[in-house]
This record gives sequence, structure tokens and C-alpha cells, in this order.
Amino acid sequence: MRTIYTCLHIAIVSGVLYWSQSSAYAQSWTWTPSTNAPTLAWWAVASSANGTRLAAIVRNGGIYISTNSGATWMLTSAPVRNWLAIASSADGTKLAAVINTLSSTTNGGIYTSSNGGNTWNITSAPSYIQSWQSIASSSNGMDLIACSIAPPTHIGQIYTSSDSGNTWNLTTPTAFQWNGVASSADGTKLVATPYTNAVYTSANAGVTWTTNGLPIPYAWSAASSADGTKLVVGSLGPPIGSIFTSSNSGTTWVSNSAPNGAWYSVAASADGIILAAASPTMICTSTNFGQNWVSNSLPPYTWVSVAMSSDASKMVAVAYNGPIYTARLSPPSLSAELSGTNLIIAWPGSVTNFQLQQNPTLLSNLWTATTNPVVLTNGQNQIIVPATNRQTFFRLQSQ
Repeated sequence: MRTIYTCLHIAIVSGVLYWSQSSAYAQSWTWTPSTNAPTLAWWAVASSANGTRLAAIVRNGGIYISTNSGATWMLTSAPVRNWLAIASSADGTKLAAVINTLSSTTNGGIYTSSNGGNTWNITSAPSYIQSWQSIASSSNGMDLIACSIAPPTHIGQIYTSSDSGNTWNLTTPTAFQWNGVASSADGTKLVATPYTNAVYTSANAGVTWTTNGLPIPYAWSAASSADGTKLVVGSLGPPIGSIFTSSNSGTTWVSNSAPNGAWYSVAASADGIILAAASPTMICTSTNFGQNWVSNSLPPYTWVSVAMSSDASKMVAVAYNGPIYTARLSPPSLSAELSGTNLIIAWPGSVTNFQLQQNPTLLSNLWTATTNPVVLTNGQNQIIVPATNRQTFFRLQSQ
């Protein structure tokens, strides 16, 4: 659960309003380029839970890591291959990456690292599968799920591992061209997207699978909340893709209001409320589980992947033949205004999933929900409270 807030100190003294504000949360992100990262054919990026450790892969290149939230990047010892997807444990020490060779004469494979990317080892995953497509990890890095599109003479398959990739097991859903996979934090709830009108889910680490209908085909990317109940899927078409969410572990799906695009990558906060999606033309974010989407102000590169910290306070996005950008949240405004004998407390109407609380002193943690009705006026959430000669602290608390 996120415990992030914006706090406003209000005092009425002899009819004069005094107020000050401190912030620890934002509904928008400020994006900056990582000047140390080279311009390469970036294809995917992964983040630790706190957003400090990052890992990014290059198609027909290497694997880079950052240990300072993207300020600087270092090339690892991973071999130069056609990397296509990468996953990270919550602490960022265990990484796993898959190869898609795009060749019938070169073996693919899955590599893992147990020391934050400093060294890499090929696993026992079938190397004859040239077209490994996606990989996801549990929070401890022990449970992995990987899928393929269409290896030679085979149709796509899904494999799982319960020992950080040392051994792999073929799961049993109908064989398709699989595009994306995602996992809950404990590795028990899985989701996989095939090239058809369906999303497949498992509640027992891939032992059995359930078919869940999707309104359109070509589902591509997938992400999950920590508990596996909230899911998000990005599609490529037809003819232009949409984003879908599920609040019941994939049983039913809702089409979102996101702009049309080829959604190569989606990401979710641990509670599943904040989402991000990458298409070749934009990075979009949602702060209310996909009900509304905002296109972030980023240069027109070919964006292919986005990842975030568990509380969504940090994000990272990579562009194909372009740069790496990182983002941090910017504080929302919480304001006060006297209106006769009343006080109007206001904050942006776009700020959702927050509760206005009050406390007469910061010497205690006895915050209580403000019971005054919230009214949306001129794009702002507003409450009206009587103005008295006393001080009160107000805050927006995440729920």
C-alpha cells in the first residue's frame, strides 16, 4: 500500500488566513533524459521495487544496468545477442533476459544473473527455441515465466521455473504464438497473452490455465498488481491497438480510454492503480486504473518499453535507436481560500484515489477523514469548512 501524501498547514488568527504546504506525492511525472546512456536499439527495461536498480537490453547488443535510478549506466558482461525481454526481482539482484534470434540457424536461450547483472549464465531453458518473446519474475526472483512465439517446427510455448531459472517446466495451455507474460509478487498468479481473442491466466503458478475472452485479438504486453487481481494488457490491433484492464484476475476485461497505439509495453504499480504504457509514438500514464489516460510530454522517439517502481514514484522508458528517460513524481497542489466565514480547501480534480484528512497537530498521528462533502467545481475538488481561530493540518492520503 502506498503511504504518500500532500500536507497543508492552515491557521486562522484574528480572521487572517495563514497556510503552508509540504508535498510527498504527485499525479504527474517529470521526465529527464539519462545523459550517460548511449543511443542504442533499446528494446526493454526492468526496475527494482524501489526504482533504484534498473536493467535495459539492446537488440543485437548487450545488457546495461543502473544502480542509481538511471543517472548512470554500465554495460554488463552479458553476451551480444538479440535480447527481447528482461525481468527483475524486487531488490534488483536477480535478473532474467530472453533471446529472440530471428534466425533458424542460431540458438536462442534464457540468461540469468544473481548479482544485479555483473555476471550472466545461460540457463537450461530450451535453446532450440529461437523466438523467446517475454519473461516475468516473482518479487524474490525465484519464480519465472517465459513464453515464445514460434520456434522452428514448433508453435509457441510457455515455460516456468521455481528455482531462478536453473530448471524449467513446460506448462500446458493451448499452444499459440505467445507475446507477453506477467506475474504476481508471489509467482502464483500468472497471465499470458497469445495472438488471439483471449488472455490466459493461472492461479497455481502455471499448473493449470483458464481462458478469458478479450474483445479483440493481438494482445501483446501484460502487467499485474502485486496480488495478481488487477491486470492490464496492451494490444497491437486491429487496426490500431487498445488497452484493457481486469480487476478480477482476468475473468472480465474492460476497454480503456487510452489513445490508439501499438502498445508494446505496459507497467503497473504494486496496488495496480497507477499504470503506464509505451507505444512507438507516446508514453501514457493513468492514475485511476485505466479510467483516464494522459500522454506524457516526451520527445517523439520510438518508445518501446516502460517500467516503474512499486509505488510508481519512479519510472523509466527506453526508445528504439533513441535515449533512456527516467521520471519522478511532481507534487500536486492543495490550497486554501477564505470565503466569508468559511474556508475552501481545494485540490486538482484529476487527483483520484486519495482521501482528505485533518489533524489539529503534527505531534500526533491521529489523522481523521474529513467528513465534509467533496464537490467538483471548475476542475477542482473542493470542501467547505467553518473558519475558526485555530490551526488545522490537512493532507491528501493515498488509499
